[in-house]
Amino acid sequence: GEIMQISGESIPNATIEIVTSLQSDTASANDTHQYFATSTATGLWQVDVDTDQLARGSYAIHARALRSKLSGHQ
Repeated sequence: GEIMQISGESIPNATIEIVTSLQSDTASANDTHQYFATSTATGLWQVDVDTDQLARGSYAIHARALRSKLSGHQ
């Protein structure tokens, strides 16, 4: 499979949760995948996803900052 890079920007030094969900009437829990990244001091983050893990189709991708290592806030 190909490597798909998912990237974004958040608060600095945060743990980022990324969730990919297959958009299909036949999708199951196995078609949802969770990844984690840590944002840099400038807030940039990225995660590489091996597309062999993903079923063929269209996906929704959601990312959120869980907490900042500096502030401890969620």
